Amino acid sequence: MELERVFSDAELAELNAALARTARAPYEAGTVHPLTGRITGLCGMRYTGTNRTRQEQRVYRCSGKTGRQPGEGKCTCSQIGAASLEGKVWTEVCRLLEDPARLTAIAADWADMIRSSGVDHEARIADLERQIAGQDVAIAATVMAAAKEQGGVAAAIQKALGPLKEERASLEHLLAEARDWQKAARSAARGAHDLQTLAAVARERLHDMRPEEQAEVLDLMDVRVTLLGEVPRRVRKDDEIAAWFRDRRRDVPVITDDTWALVEPVFPSHWRGRPTRPARPLFEAILYKATHGCPWRALPGKYGPWGTVVSTWRRWSQCEVWDQAMERLAGVPAVPLPDGGVCLPPLRVEGKLDPRLLISTHAPPSTGLSNDHIVGLTYVP
Repeated sequence: MELERVFSDAELAELNAALARTARAPYEAGTVHPLTGRITGLCGMRYTGTNRTRQEQRVYRCSGKTGRQPGEGKCTCSQIGAASLEGKVWTEVCRLLEDPARLTAIAADWADMIRSSGVDHEARIADLERQIAGQDVAIAATVMAAAKEQGGVAAAIQKALGPLKEERASLEHLLAEARDWQKAARSAARGAHDLQTLAAVARERLHDMRPEEQAEVLDLMDVRVTLLGEVPRRVRKDDEIAAWFRDRRRDVPVITDDTWALVEPVFPSHWRGRPTRPARPLFEAILYKATHGCPWRALPGKYGPWGTVVSTWRRWSQCEVWDQAMERLAGVPAVPLPDGGVCLPPLRVEGKLDPRLLISTHAPPSTGLSNDHIVGLTYVP
């Protein structure tokens, strides 16, 4: 039976084009989002990894966008570029695991916790085993006596077994605890050596790990990321300050009291016969704009009026004060411009450290104390 066509060829082509624009890309088995479920947004909901089909990018999107209850409003959390966020979190993890002094200090803390208990675990275990053996003898004697007796006497003996069995169960529990503490004490005694080995191995392996391997490490450390502020707008690639650094292939210097001492003499204290504003907050405001790509009007208020920052940047760039300052700051610690114009919000990274995390390619053995040692790493631009 031949039916009349509903759509013309032109309409079908237009419909297929519209479907192609909204269709999801086929799932790729190799796609990994290691931070899925580990990121908490400002709304309190978790972020999950997904792929943006049209842009062919991996991103993390807040689950609050879907609405928690029917009729409930959605959150306003912005999505975050996966590559930039994963790179930042992994950098913080590597920074911890590559710091021998910090790892050794953690090991020393564990060892101190064990030593402070002042318990001879071997003697404690031997004593508990002797007590359990004595309880077994008492229980066996009571059972034998009950077998020979009849009537009320036997019932009384059976009743006497209750406390004996309860006491034995309590001793078994104490013995299990003592053995756990003994295992933890031996583990802590090896802690410093293990962590130094970990630091050496980390320098060789961490930066070459595949995303799947990174996901395993993040899982072992139970890494959690908490967003502390709004996701900044994308950096505008035509921003004149960012362009200055990009054209010269330079990173943006980090200003500390030491680095400021290097550059402070460059800035004039007077302009056209009048005293100028303190230079440091103005200089830091310009660097903030380079790393965040925000409009002038969006500069944080702590830097002063944004109009003053604009006029100062133009004056410094025209009279070569800016170039002289940057020349003095060559070689100081610096941060790169956001990759691809993507900026990260301030965030906190926390995890639990197992000292045998990377010492073996096999699953690390569980240790009594390592799972309780919280390691905090915070990134606040």
